[in-house]
Order: sequence, then C-alpha cells, then structure tokens
Amino acid sequence: MDVLFREPTMRYIRRRAETGPVWSYFFNQDFTIEGGRAPWHCSDIPFVFHNTELVPSANISGVTPQLEQQIFDAVLAFARTGNPQHSGIPTWPASTPQQENTMLFDSATRLAPNHDKALIAAALPVISALMARNFDPDSIQH
Repeated sequence: MDVLFREPTMRYIRRRAETGPVWSYFFNQDFTIEGGRAPWHCSDIPFVFHNTELVPSANISGVTPQLEQQIFDAVLAFARTGNPQHSGIPTWPASTPQQENTMLFDSATRLAPNHDKALIAAALPVISALMARNFDPDSIQH
C-alpha cells in the first residue's frame, strides 16, 4: 500500500476538483514475473507510451494488448480533449470533492469510486506513527 504518495494524491484530487475537472487512475495490473508481483512505481509507462513490446515484464499473456490500448487511448483522448473518456473503457466521470472516480486499469478495467478511501483512512494513523518513530531526518532514503 502506497500511503506515502496515495494520501497526498487523494487530497490534491479533492482540491483540484473544486476548481475544475480532474480524473484519477490507478494502474492495478499484477505482473507474472518472479511468481507474481504487484505493479511498482512507473510500471504503467510502457502501457502509456504503447511500447510494451520493449519491456518483457509488461507482456502479460491475454492482458497486455487490450490494457495497453485502453491506457494509450485514454492518454490520447486526454491530450486531445482534456477528458480521458473513450469508447474502449467504462464511463469515466470527473472526480468531485466528495468522490474520487478512479479508473482501475487492469485485466478487467473498471471505474471504482473512492476505491481505497476507507483503507487509506484506516492505515494512515498506523503508518504515520511508525514513520514518525522511525524517521531520522539525517538519513533520508529514496
């Protein structure tokens, strides 16, 4: 669970939604490498740029062609119109300050309103306490 980036991203989306349309997506596709791995930071990039053939780990049998097209077409639609909606994905309304309409891109792409809101709210106090206890400002790691 990515509490470090996810919670601030959720706050950003709520604030941006107060002034105009904003869309949220979550790359949710597990990978078959090393016996199965959750998506890692930037693992969506080959799908965004429609070049999964250059990244062996991105080639998931029965999944990659459709998922790559869905993501690529959403990026193109957003670049053209300011809205990522296209005919190859479910209806994707803009988020509101009350509801983050997140498109979960995976083998069964779907809209998931507030998909992890309760989970992040429950985990944040625990994670924050652990981070505060273990944080050494002289030893920041990336």
